[in-house]
Amino acid sequence: MSSTQRIVAKISKSRRFSSSPSPSSSQTAREQLWVRRCRLLDASRGLMDCNSQSSTKKRPLPIFPLEARHFGGYDHQQHTAPDTQSSLAPNTPKEFHKRLCTMIRNAKKRVRIASLYVGPATSNKDDCEETEFLGALSEIVNRNHANGGVSGVNSGDENSRVSVKILLDENRALRPVPIVHPVDNDQANSKTTTSSAEAVARAIEGDSLSGKASSSSSLHLFRVLPPTTIFGRNWLPNPVDEIAGVFHIKIYIVDDQLLLSGANLSREYFCDRMDRYLHLVDGANGLVDFYAELVEILCRHSNKYQLSAAVSDDAIQQNRRRNNDEFLREITHHFQDSNPNSASVASTRDLFAREEKKQKIVAVAVPTFQAPAGYFRQKDAKKKSIAREFSVNWSTFWSLFRIDQQPADKVNFVTDIEATLNLLREAGRLNRTNDGCRYSVQLSSAYLNPTTSLLSVVKEGFRNVELLTAGKISHGFKPKKKDCKEGSQGTDWTIPSVFDKLVDECMRFLRTTIPATGADTKPICCTNARLFFWERPNWTFHAKGIWMTEKDREIESSESEVAAVVVGSSNFGYRSFCRDMESNLLLVFPPPTIDDGASPNNDKTLRIARSFGDEWKSLLSSSKPEVMDTDKNGAVRSEESAEQPPPLPWPILKSIPYIKSFF
Repeated sequence: MSSTQRIVAKISKSRRFSSSPSPSSSQTAREQLWVRRCRLLDASRGLMDCNSQSSTKKRPLPIFPLEARHFGGYDHQQHTAPDTQSSLAPNTPKEFHKRLCTMIRNAKKRVRIASLYVGPATSNKDDCEETEFLGALSEIVNRNHANGGVSGVNSGDENSRVSVKILLDENRALRPVPIVHPVDNDQANSKTTTSSAEAVARAIEGDSLSGKASSSSSLHLFRVLPPTTIFGRNWLPNPVDEIAGVFHIKIYIVDDQLLLSGANLSREYFCDRMDRYLHLVDGANGLVDFYAELVEILCRHSNKYQLSAAVSDDAIQQNRRRNNDEFLREITHHFQDSNPNSASVASTRDLFAREEKKQKIVAVAVPTFQAPAGYFRQKDAKKKSIAREFSVNWSTFWSLFRIDQQPADKVNFVTDIEATLNLLREAGRLNRTNDGCRYSVQLSSAYLNPTTSLLSVVKEGFRNVELLTAGKISHGFKPKKKDCKEGSQGTDWTIPSVFDKLVDECMRFLRTTIPATGADTKPICCTNARLFFWERPNWTFHAKGIWMTEKDREIESSESEVAAVVVGSSNFGYRSFCRDMESNLLLVFPPPTIDDGASPNNDKTLRIARSFGDEWKSLLSSSKPEVMDTDKNGAVRSEESAEQPPPLPWPILKSIPYIKSFF
């Protein structure tokens, strides 16, 4: 019996919402509201039988019930949220930078960082934020050295050492970055380039020239791509190799605090690149340790970077051959609920509502993981041969273009794609079977290119859909100015123009009506699909996530409330689903309750959930709605958005169906 079935049985035996023996229709509607939230949580974990796509039932994902005190910025003394988004603090890139640096400087036990890359601070003038971040890391290592952190020295100070592990994408971390020397620097430009990996390695070496002070600190590089070397040469050189797939997970842990975001660790993400941030504290009921162990697993199956002896391509491939099978076993075990009888544990509602009000659960967190398509099927020959090397690389080459057509890896844990689609699919099913409730979905992506599977689930289940992406003046790949050196920005309009075409295809798909067939009585179409473009002068947009709101028309004075959100690294496109390694966190919120006649506005659950809704509203406040074809003639364009990209050349237009999986 699933947890949803158990809660339905309990509701039929006992009326918990009122002491009256005959509950009103509004009370019955509230009971059904509880059931629907339980179904959303069960579905996202993989517990719903209808969501099982294979004959072998997968173990469900682990869950972590969260209290209000676990959300950073929440006033633990007054049990209030002073302003609308305080539970999501930090809220801006500068706050993110300040909070992260402060957390690192005050670290007592551990620092675990997983990101795409770290800014190397190549210019003292423009990269003060990157310099400060690297300096915070250096402070820890120097403090370890001062406290006896050298291996084998002053072992009595072992507890005073802070363990530092940093995990970056191998390709991006090794990308050469030009060194910009200050004008007044008389030092000869003997070295003209550096890299993210080199900058971090120097920071965590501390003041010790021998490097022994870094015995408790290490830098690891994770390689996502299959073999791309033949006859000793890489046929997919940097930075082209990043197009084929990267390690895209972003996890920032200091002691018992966790910052989840889509932001990387470079100047633009610390200054003027809009993103999302979720700050969890006090261990988050074991969730912080869970993510820390995930970083440990990833580090064990990556390559340790050392300035004195950089890892060669041969060593990288040897490491992959040795660890790939073990990596799958460890990840599978980590993302399975530890309870072998998980489907018959206490009901989902019992997780949400404990008897002690001080321990009231305000959200249940479900962490997810996604590897690139075919990643766990990659096998290397034990003995090298030219024929085998050519065969493996030929297979790799063609798989890059057919990756979206590859079958899913046969893994025994619920993947991020499955969890996300299960959540949306269950909400859509409830929309179709219950006229009293209505779920709406909002999706944000800096690079909007949803997969057909995601769009199909959204189109079949939701009437109200809102999509948010970067506008022209705030696109991450907008042509950069001559004095701008951010590596993430483009040099021409090609990539933004390709995304324009992909967004147009997405909206046409959602708005096209499919005639009803079989038992269906209604045509399939998102009757209210709206598109917004985030634009702010001199800023770029990088926020990604999913918000799901619910409105019950059978409950008097019911307002739309946030039922679930997805926070993490995924852009929900073909790259995220097929090419990159991702991790998200699903949060399912209990419905608001009214106890002893109290106002729902005083409910902690409601305030935490609404802070996520306010986050979406804040993003829309800097956005412009899509200009429909019928309005284009009368549209008045602002001076900032007057710059229009040239039309795409016809070869690129014709190739979009074949290259869309790279975006």
